[in-house]
Amino acid sequence: MYLEAMAKIFPSPESFREQPSQVPLTWTCRDNPLQKIIDVDDLTEIFDGVIYQRDSVRMVTDGDSVNPARYCAPSGVNTFTGAVLPRSVSRMLNEKASLVINHLERYWTPLRTYLRRLTYEVGSNIESVGFLTPPGSTGFRPHEDPVDVLVYQVSGRKHWKVYEPLVENPFLDEVIEDEKLAEYVAEREPFLEVTLGPGDCLWVPRGWVHAGTSDDAACSWHVSLVFGTSTFRWLAEEIIGTLTKQDEVPYFRPSLPWGAAIDRDLMHTTVLSALNRMRDGLLDLNVGQVVKNAQTKLRAEMPGPRYPVAPAEIGPETYLELIPESVMSFSHQHDGSLRLNLPHATVTLTNKLVDFFLPIFTGKELDRGWIPTDLVPRVTLSSSIKVARRMHQLGIAQVGK
Repeated sequence: MYLEAMAKIFPSPESFREQPSQVPLTWTCRDNPLQKIIDVDDLTEIFDGVIYQRDSVRMVTDGDSVNPARYCAPSGVNTFTGAVLPRSVSRMLNEKASLVINHLERYWTPLRTYLRRLTYEVGSNIESVGFLTPPGSTGFRPHEDPVDVLVYQVSGRKHWKVYEPLVENPFLDEVIEDEKLAEYVAEREPFLEVTLGPGDCLWVPRGWVHAGTSDDAACSWHVSLVFGTSTFRWLAEEIIGTLTKQDEVPYFRPSLPWGAAIDRDLMHTTVLSALNRMRDGLLDLNVGQVVKNAQTKLRAEMPGPRYPVAPAEIGPETYLELIPESVMSFSHQHDGSLRLNLPHATVTLTNKLVDFFLPIFTGKELDRGWIPTDLVPRVTLSSSIKVARRMHQLGIAQVGK
């Protein structure tokens, strides 16, 4: 796989993909590539015509949320830009409140396109959060995230302190109180202290405590890329769930003995019996079903293809571009065909087309452009147009410019 998106922001994409760092790291991206995708000046357009729902943004001061009534229109009042009022957001920034935009990718197409590709290369869901912090301000008190986070400084400067985890690899539902974290950082020196400038990155692994303060000279605009985390606890729950639903495994059908609710010794014996039944059931576990169930749930969290709302007019000379990131995985079939696994569908390419499309999907061929007549004489012209229309319909290909 050609790690095109990872190479923009990771210094060693292959090694980082294989084993993400377990300790904080910093590095600088040449030419500040994310600024070309989502610059601070783009926020004007986002607030003018894209962000309009009250829950799209929030504003915070030293970790405390600002009442949305201070920057949103009253309920039931319709404004040209929607519920969020840009002039009020600007006023709050002047009052040292920080702006937070969750799921930033939903509001800016270039970022959404980039994250689609990055998610495909990483193989895990990635979300983005934008942080605009006024000069000399701290948006959040020291905190930890139960996920890996890449802090990308787009513009301005921000000083960060990162501390070792209070809880190693915290679960998503494991919350540590702010007071406890404040006491924790007050008793120790930071593991890492660094000031990020435009194009600088800070990798904060899951659970590491961190806090940032913007420079006095200008606003700080950074985008945090949040990498989805699924733990072995989650997978164990999937295994148990599949185990207990297998009709062909009879170990769990018997009723519990009468009296187990009030007789502690009887319940103890019953629990041991259940553990034995689980052990025996695991020997007959349909592992393939577990794999299918787990991948289905994980893929549901990942961005799907960009499906066209209306069908395009596609003829023999219509220029199309293949979108490799629209395909989660592919598998070779015994008859030489290639099955493409999409988030919500599968499509099979006949063996006559595999040699044309496979190099593009694997990244060996970087030119993704093609026209239906390129598939002739592998298939007939009419079949090539049908293939192009089907791939466009599923979001695997888009009409190029």
